[in-house]
Amino acid sequence: MAKVAETASNGMEESVVEVLQELLLEFQDELENADLVYRNTRLRWAAALRMVPKKYPSDLRMTIDSIPTNTCTERMPNLDVAMGVLKDSRVYFTLDWMKG
Repeated sequence: MAKVAETASNGMEESVVEVLQELLLEFQDELENADLVYRNTRLRWAAALRMVPKKYPSDLRMTIDSIPTNTCTERMPNLDVAMGVLKDSRVYFTLDWMKG
Protein backbone atom coordinates (compact mmCIF):
# COMPACT_ATOMS: atom_id res chain seq x y z
CA MET A 1 0.00 0.00 0.00
CA ALA A 2 2.79 2.39 -0.88
CA LYS A 3 0.40 4.64 -2.80
CA VAL A 4 -1.76 5.01 0.31
CA ALA A 5 1.29 6.19 2.24
CA GLU A 6 2.15 8.53 -0.65
CA THR A 7 -1.38 9.94 -0.49
CA ALA A 8 -0.95 10.59 3.23
CA SER A 9 2.34 12.36 2.65
CA ASN A 10 0.70 14.56 -0.01
CA GLY A 11 -1.56 16.16 2.57
CA MET A 12 -4.69 13.99 2.71
CA GLU A 13 -6.10 13.57 6.20
CA GLU A 14 -5.02 10.39 7.97
CA SER A 15 -8.63 9.35 8.66
CA VAL A 16 -9.44 9.59 4.94
CA VAL A 17 -6.33 7.58 4.07
CA GLU A 18 -7.40 4.84 6.51
CA VAL A 19 -10.88 4.72 4.96
CA LEU A 20 -9.36 4.48 1.48
CA GLN A 21 -7.06 1.68 2.58
CA GLU A 22 -9.97 -0.27 4.07
CA LEU A 23 -12.02 0.34 0.92
CA LEU A 24 -9.21 -0.94 -1.29
CA LEU A 25 -8.75 -4.08 0.79
CA GLU A 26 -12.50 -4.81 0.79
CA PHE A 27 -12.75 -4.26 -2.96
CA GLN A 28 -9.71 -6.45 -3.56
CA ASP A 29 -11.24 -9.24 -1.47
CA GLU A 30 -14.53 -8.97 -3.38
CA LEU A 31 -12.74 -9.26 -6.73
CA GLU A 32 -10.69 -12.25 -5.53
CA ASN A 33 -13.76 -14.02 -4.11
CA ALA A 34 -15.61 -13.52 -7.41
CA ASP A 35 -12.61 -15.02 -9.29
CA LEU A 36 -12.26 -11.84 -11.34
CA VAL A 37 -8.66 -11.32 -10.24
CA TYR A 38 -6.01 -13.37 -8.52
CA ARG A 39 -3.19 -12.44 -6.20
CA ASN A 40 0.08 -11.99 -8.05
CA THR A 41 2.73 -13.51 -5.79
CA ARG A 42 5.60 -12.57 -8.10
CA LEU A 43 4.57 -8.90 -8.29
CA ARG A 44 6.38 -8.61 -11.61
CA TRP A 45 3.69 -6.85 -13.65
CA ALA A 46 1.48 -5.42 -10.91
CA ALA A 47 0.28 -1.84 -11.34
CA ALA A 48 -0.30 0.55 -8.47
CA LEU A 49 -3.91 1.28 -7.54
CA ARG A 50 -5.23 4.81 -7.36
CA MET A 51 -8.55 5.94 -5.92
CA VAL A 52 -9.98 8.85 -7.90
CA PRO A 53 -13.06 10.83 -6.82
CA LYS A 54 -16.01 10.71 -9.19
CA LYS A 55 -18.55 13.48 -9.79
CA TYR A 56 -20.00 13.11 -6.30
CA PRO A 57 -17.44 13.27 -3.45
CA SER A 58 -18.79 10.11 -1.81
CA ASP A 59 -18.17 8.04 -4.97
CA LEU A 60 -14.72 6.75 -5.80
CA ARG A 61 -13.29 5.05 -8.87
CA MET A 62 -10.42 2.58 -8.66
CA THR A 63 -7.85 3.03 -11.43
CA ILE A 64 -4.32 1.79 -12.01
CA ASP A 65 -1.08 3.54 -12.83
CA SER A 66 -0.05 1.71 -16.02
CA ILE A 67 3.06 3.77 -16.83
CA PRO A 68 5.54 1.36 -15.14
CA THR A 69 3.88 -1.61 -16.83
CA ASN A 70 3.94 0.06 -20.23
CA THR A 71 7.68 0.70 -19.97
CA CYS A 72 8.26 -3.06 -19.58
CA THR A 73 6.17 -4.19 -22.55
CA GLU A 74 7.36 -4.78 -26.10
CA ARG A 75 5.49 -3.33 -29.03
CA MET A 76 3.54 -5.76 -31.17
CA PRO A 77 4.88 -6.16 -34.70
CA ASN A 78 3.12 -4.20 -37.40
CA LEU A 79 1.41 -6.49 -39.95
CA ASP A 80 2.40 -4.30 -42.91
CA VAL A 81 6.08 -4.49 -41.92
CA ALA A 82 5.89 -8.26 -41.38
CA MET A 83 4.24 -8.80 -44.77
CA GLY A 84 6.87 -6.60 -46.43
CA VAL A 85 9.59 -8.91 -45.13
CA LEU A 86 7.81 -11.87 -46.78
CA LYS A 87 7.34 -10.10 -50.12
CA ASP A 88 9.68 -12.21 -52.30
CA SER A 89 9.58 -15.39 -50.22
CA ARG A 90 8.49 -18.72 -51.69
CA VAL A 91 8.51 -20.99 -48.64
CA TYR A 92 6.50 -20.32 -45.49
CA PHE A 93 6.18 -22.26 -42.25
CA THR A 94 5.14 -21.66 -38.67
CA LEU A 95 6.42 -22.99 -35.38
CA ASP A 96 4.05 -23.25 -32.46
CA TRP A 97 6.17 -23.47 -29.33
CA MET A 98 3.18 -22.98 -27.02
CA LYS A 99 1.13 -26.03 -27.98
CA GLY A 100 4.00 -28.49 -28.46
